[in-house]
Amino acid sequence: MGAMLAMCLAVPAAVFVPGVRGLAFAADAALPLSYYLTNVGYVTPVKLQSPWGDCWSFAVAAAVESSILKETADLEEQAALDAQAAEKATLDEAQKEDFGLGSEVSSGVGSANPSSGGKDFSKMRHGGEPMSSASDAASSDSKAGVPMPLDESASEVDSGDVAAATAAAGSNSGEAAAGAAAADAAVASALAAEELAARAAEVDMSQPKLLGLDGTVDVSERAIAWLAHELQSEQSGGSQAGEGFYLLDPGNYATQLAEGNFEMIESQLVARQGLVAESEVPYRYNGYSGSPVWYDTGSRDGAWDDARTKDWSVDEAVRTSTELGWVVSGIRKLPSPAELQIDYSTGLSTYMGYDAAATQAIKDTLVEIGGVAIALEADAALPVEVATGNFLDAQPSEHFAYSTWSQYDGADSIACNHAVTIVGWNDDYSADNFAGTASGRPPGNGAWLCKNNWGSDALYASEGNTGDATHWGIPASSDTGAPASPGAPGSEASGFFWLSYYDHSISSPVAFEVTPVDEDFENMYQYDYLGSAEYSKPAVYNGDVWVANLYEAKDLELVEAVSAQTFQANDKVDVVFYTLPNRLNTEGMSAEDIFGAADSVSHQSATFEYAGFHTIELDRPILLTKGQRFIVAEQVSTMEQPGSGEYDGSYLNLELSYLDAVEGMQQSTMSKVVSNPGESFVSLPGGKWMTVEDYANWYAQSSGTTREEMDVAFGNALAKVFTSTTSMSKTGQVYERVRLR
Repeated sequence: MGAMLAMCLAVPAAVFVPGVRGLAFAADAALPLSYYLTNVGYVTPVKLQSPWGDCWSFAVAAAVESSILKETADLEEQAALDAQAAEKATLDEAQKEDFGLGSEVSSGVGSANPSSGGKDFSKMRHGGEPMSSASDAASSDSKAGVPMPLDESASEVDSGDVAAATAAAGSNSGEAAAGAAAADAAVASALAAEELAARAAEVDMSQPKLLGLDGTVDVSERAIAWLAHELQSEQSGGSQAGEGFYLLDPGNYATQLAEGNFEMIESQLVARQGLVAESEVPYRYNGYSGSPVWYDTGSRDGAWDDARTKDWSVDEAVRTSTELGWVVSGIRKLPSPAELQIDYSTGLSTYMGYDAAATQAIKDTLVEIGGVAIALEADAALPVEVATGNFLDAQPSEHFAYSTWSQYDGADSIACNHAVTIVGWNDDYSADNFAGTASGRPPGNGAWLCKNNWGSDALYASEGNTGDATHWGIPASSDTGAPASPGAPGSEASGFFWLSYYDHSISSPVAFEVTPVDEDFENMYQYDYLGSAEYSKPAVYNGDVWVANLYEAKDLELVEAVSAQTFQANDKVDVVFYTLPNRLNTEGMSAEDIFGAADSVSHQSATFEYAGFHTIELDRPILLTKGQRFIVAEQVSTMEQPGSGEYDGSYLNLELSYLDAVEGMQQSTMSKVVSNPGESFVSLPGGKWMTVEDYANWYAQSSGTTREEMDVAFGNALAKVFTSTTSMSKTGQVYERVRLR
């Protein structure tokens, strides 16, 4: 019968401060009062996390699936627009020939279709479109040393000012192209809210559609949860084999599948790992034959009919599978409407207030990208009462009103223990619908439509086990899919619920930008498989801090883009790209000597409205020969006071692993970094380039400790490089930019 649904613990990663010091569209954008991704076909059916507490992987999978559905629709729409433009161009050309006109007469068809808002979809698909950007092609004779600042001529362009963007392009043809791209991005930003709102207006958004959702995309939650706790193998991580998270109690499925957080998932997804099709790794134990049912916890713990006693392991070989056909190419980490102050020694948070701008940011992201995964504090009465499957007469519990399927947690002390996915909103959802709970009525109207992972009547029916149904979620009409009265004939539990805008426990909102595999970059160079999973924000130094990775080209390639990780709104990224002389062997060379031999060939900067993982496409590709060593150096600048306009610090964008468990917190997982000699480098304010090993020694000395006594280990720089293989016949235009020696 009914399986008890295990809950998960979504504890945020810790902040690391090593002894130095620790927008969305406009708020008045024309977005509708209610908007539901379910109504436009961008939400997959509700799933069931039982028998494990891996809600964190289910919430992320639901968000990624939503993004894929939306991106698929956007690509189809763009293809249709391109076909229309091509057809019009052909007709115009035929008309010109009929009138004897030359080809120099304009057909009136531009490269950006007006109906698409001037967007460059090819760039947007790679994630993290910057608010503004600037670049400078440096002379190949300029030497490295301490990282070079951007030339003043390569000033940033305000994304809200098209005229300024055009003026900044300059007379140089390369600068003009960059300026035109910035102008296109500015136009797209200015029109996007109105355009997207107009699309939404074409669909009835008066009531959410909760049944009959699109199941054509199905991401494996089991693969995400399992692989997040597996160290990199030589096959998946190459020189970084052994990096990642590992279990203190290996073989404990309850730990491997039940405990984790969004950051652990994010690091593997942006490494192009862990995004596996459900058909490859279904949410079933290995050898499943129907008995016991995969979600059953049995007559007692450990009994033969307890599915948790079976083998749920996942083959490491699927980690890099591309069968799903999509990759996560960008991550948008949003501010939370509930401002929380976290005590990392206990995992508890104190509610500090409500951020209306964060609510707007989530709305914008739902319309632009798709579903938004969040952590929250679920009702303390769950999941025990879920197993009873009788909610028609359920009394309101501490924070949840079952009569309306609405949650408002008004507590001051918060312990996030669950994860769900926001898939819509309703500004007019009455605050009265939350009445009757201990938290009472929220301070205003408005609620998120949330997709839970505790099953639906339709899910149990599809399994042929309607008697196991827990009947959890907003009742919906089997005919229309719209919300229905509790117990109404022909209604069924949908698995969705309402969450007040003002809920005190909403935290860690995150959305995922996706790209089809066949449109992704051909090659990726990376060392940072652990990424930023062990901290919410790295150390911040006063002044300029640079980090860099040194790679070796595997073929004749064009460098097309680099990645960047930011941690706060409006952070600025500066990228300097260096090449080293052909046949130069850097083994045994000091950091100073390596950078002294390097040529700076490209500078570029970008400012990002949201924190997260971004892909910065180079204005001009860089040619590399097979075996040539090259360096990407990055500085990520931040403001001590967001919105102040003054960049007064830089992040130490290195991987980091804690070597000791956090006092007061139960620890089941630890991390490990691998940083080999000659891979990554650091430059502190006013200093010179040093290796990561040199930095660790400096850190130990400045902290008054020794390397053996340090409680952290430093890894590689958070900087990936994306390339495509090429041929001499295709790259003549970049010869002037890179001198091959």
